[in-house]
Amino acid sequence: MRYFLILFILIFSLQAEDKAKYRTDQGNEKAEWYKLKKGEFPPEDAAHYLSGELIKIDHVTGSGRIRLDRSDSQSTGEYDAPLQFTLMPYATVRYNGAYASIMDIPLGTHLHGKFFRTGAPNTLSRAVGNTLRYYQHGDPSFDQAVLLEDDFSFYQRQNQSWKVLNLDLGKKTVEVQLNGAKGAKPKKFKFTNATRVWKGKSVVELKDLKDQQEILFNFSDATFTGPGRITEIWLDKESQEMAANHQKQKHIVYRKRRGVPAQVIAVDNVKKTVTVTLLAGTDEALLSSFKNKQGISLAVANENLRTYHHIHDAAHGKILDLQKVPATAYDSGIRFTFKANVFLEGYRPNEIIMFFKWGIVEIPREERLYK
Repeated sequence: MRYFLILFILIFSLQAEDKAKYRTDQGNEKAEWYKLKKGEFPPEDAAHYLSGELIKIDHVTGSGRIRLDRSDSQSTGEYDAPLQFTLMPYATVRYNGAYASIMDIPLGTHLHGKFFRTGAPNTLSRAVGNTLRYYQHGDPSFDQAVLLEDDFSFYQRQNQSWKVLNLDLGKKTVEVQLNGAKGAKPKKFKFTNATRVWKGKSVVELKDLKDQQEILFNFSDATFTGPGRITEIWLDKESQEMAANHQKQKHIVYRKRRGVPAQVIAVDNVKKTVTVTLLAGTDEALLSSFKNKQGISLAVANENLRTYHHIHDAAHGKILDLQKVPATAYDSGIRFTFKANVFLEGYRPNEIIMFFKWGIVEIPREERLYK
């Protein structure tokens, strides 16, 4: 009994010591933020939460900008500062309750995200007279996004919704309160004649919005008009499920064409085999289709998940020893070994590979690395 007690204390001490090595949103404010290490998944609690409005995207490189929400920690001169970000290779993007690519999210959508830092300075600047000033918003180096999701997805994932307290069609305002959030205060959002309202499988009118309804919505203009301007509302479970299923099908089409991303975790140069883990951010409908002894095609990719010209340089092989282990925020929990007809240079630990099971088709020229 004494042995197990000592062992428990040692394990607890090691975990506490390890946690104290980096700062989190929950504590350790005197510690440094976690620094990313190539090829290693970071601790899940080390990511920094930020939210704001999507104002620019480059879907080819998986990068963009968010106009950060205003907060009490900012000075007025820091209001509306843009945050430049790049999606990490194992990032998850959600829109309307389903997995998405960044190109699915309309500009102006308010997003919630988790970010890591590279240590690089913020290069976004503005001219003030003859002086070039850099935008500041706390630590400007949180430029690696590991999670992005709209309000629909963010609250649905936490089993939360908004209860309608008061609707004023004349002033085009709605007062709502977040269910399931302790101490949540009412918020008043604006809407316009362009706000789309869903009920069941149909678009309905704003007058169909009633007091005490529990709804989900997405919004924009959060930094300019108080809480923001609602762009789309879902009044019931059926409409929410329809929106999620539509986005899911878009995601499946996108991934089938561009491949499912994986990270190399081991290489056997003698047997000419490679072991990989399929990364997070892909719908289960695609992940579950990977089977043992099954034929696959694959292509080497970079950290932006861009292949060179996979319609010509893809290799082909067979899945060996497929295993399912507990998933994390960064990988799906599906691991397997494969042996390809060509042993490519990109088969190295920590590198990225894209897998295809549904045939290989051409992608737009601008998306591939080889021009």
